[in-house]
Amino acid sequence: MRGLRPRAGRRSAWFVRHLWRVIVAELDDGIRSAQGVIASLHQRPDGSYRLCLDDAASDNSARPKRWSPLSLFTFTSIDAATLREMSLSEQELASIGLNLLTRLSALGSKDA
Repeated sequence: MRGLRPRAGRRSAWFVRHLWRVIVAELDDGIRSAQGVIASLHQRPDGSYRLCLDDAASDNSARPKRWSPLSLFTFTSIDAATLREMSLSEQELASIGLNLLTRLSALGSKDA
């Protein structure tokens, strides 16, 4: 049954990339809001991390390729060990998610 196993190497990598594009094309219509939120994470001088959520605008709402930050919406500091261990509490994760959805909802209302 040797012939039934995919070969490792370039062909396999090409197949996976191609399959991913096909799946994404099937599931994703590509349409986005002209307004959005960019998330970034950077390490601070004290070793902690800061998660920033910035308002952003896209270059094209039909098929955006570039997003430009407009202004800081909110941020939160995360201890290095907490981030490394991915041990944020449910309350911390819920707060990040709530902030993200609240802002996206407010920005999305401007598309109309």
